[in-house]
Amino acid sequence: MLIYDLDLNAWVQRPGDSTPPQMTPALVAGGTYSIGVQFYRGSELQDMGAASVWLARIRVVGVYTGTPIATASTAAEDGENMIVFSLTIGTAYFTTNPTLESVDCVLAIGYTLDGISSLLTTLPVTIQNSYSS
Repeated sequence: MLIYDLDLNAWVQRPGDSTPPQMTPALVAGGTYSIGVQFYRGSELQDMGAASVWLARIRVVGVYTGTPIATASTAAEDGENMIVFSLTIGTAYFTTNPTLESVDCVLAIGYTLDGISSLLTTLPVTIQNSYSS
């Protein structure tokens, strides 16, 4: 589970703290992952279930256009006000770059709530090449 502080506009380790996450998530190309995010204002959990639009993308660092490595255009709300994205990590990047072990990416999330569209600060993510291909 990931935690985002809406007041700080930052990913944090714990609610009410400004410390960034301890580690960069690593995902493997070809896998499908459920990524849960809880939103806070300080230490107060926010109910984001009323957001009318959700979008999550994983892109290679510095590549702003073209096909993302993964995309989720919907999200589900899990019991504890957690927003969950299901992302299938594509393999096309590593088909083109078969000798790379991994690539630095970012997770970008956007939403629309009460008619206002917002983008979160990106979260660094590492995508690893798969040995199962």
